[in-house]
Amino acid sequence: MAGHSGWLCNFCSNSMPFMISIRAELPDDLAAIRNVTIQAFADSEFGHNGEAELIDLLRANCKQSVSLVACSKGRIVGHILFTPVVIRAADQEFHGMGLAPMSVAPDCQKVGVGSRLVTSGLEQLTDDSCPFVVVLGHPEYYPRFGFLPASQYGISHGFSGIPQDVFFINILDSAMMQSPTIGSAYYRPEFGPQHNGS
Repeated sequence: MAGHSGWLCNFCSNSMPFMISIRAELPDDLAAIRNVTIQAFADSEFGHNGEAELIDLLRANCKQSVSLVACSKGRIVGHILFTPVVIRAADQEFHGMGLAPMSVAPDCQKVGVGSRLVTSGLEQLTDDSCPFVVVLGHPEYYPRFGFLPASQYGISHGFSGIPQDVFFINILDSAMMQSPTIGSAYYRPEFGPQHNGS
């Protein structure tokens, strides 16, 4: 699991420098992660739609996840989760990870907490020899971390109603995909029906 990673920034009403550390989730963190997730998504454009419950399901059912928290002064102010994703092509499968969900406490947003979580997660997955990470997210945000449109590799997600142009992939092992591969990405079943219910 990832160790501590600290950094200084300014935030909140006092505008004073404070220390943020990124570390692996611990058993005592579960309630705080749930609270941060609910608060963050309730404050978002689309509201809370069961993301906290999704994290609980994934934690219970998936042992291959990477779950990191951002802490400040003993308080958890952010969380990120990576769980397995399979890209199924015509004659082969690629096994990597998907980034979702990520949340930052409303009073700690837009100061780099999310960026630190993403960077730390990608660093750990690279060290763990994970070949790729996919994400459904904002086109203005994720390319800064090395994500490219998955369509460039002929890869599509299977969630109905979500456009393909918000689906991105970060190739951590360039030897994995030396040429475009037409395939379909499958998240864990806890995320819901994919590719016409399969």
